[in-house]
Amino acid sequence: MCFVGLGVGCECVEKGKAVELEVWVGKAARTNFAIFDTLSRESPQSLKQLQRHVCKYPGLEEIYYASLTKRLHCLEKKGYVQQVVSGSGGLKVRVYELRLKACLVMFLKHVSLQDILDVASDTQVACLLLVLLNVYSAKGFEG
Repeated sequence: MCFVGLGVGCECVEKGKAVELEVWVGKAARTNFAIFDTLSRESPQSLKQLQRHVCKYPGLEEIYYASLTKRLHCLEKKGYVQQVVSGSGGLKVRVYELRLKACLVMFLKHVSLQDILDVASDTQVACLLLVLLNVYSAKGFEG
């Protein structure tokens, strides 16, 4: 589910291009990106497999198993990844996979809302607006 096929790479974008999302801010942003990028290329993966791939990213060469576990737990709690039990017979393995919310934030990291509006038709903008208003009103946000 990597976005290379959409014409955007999996490298970080220049500042100001993307919508500022909580998942890309702070100390955990680099780890979040490594997890999302790894799972978008091959999913599902066990914690051990994830650690093997995540430690190849710059600045994460010595990430601890416990730190990765905590980060995955936070991402799972916010709905970006999900843990599933995989395997047959007596051998059950917990593996992680991306949820659609993570795919959306990865896409929004590489494409600005302005880019979307520049190419969208009036009908597409209306559909997008309807979905956003539906989500916004369903959650009871105050604005």
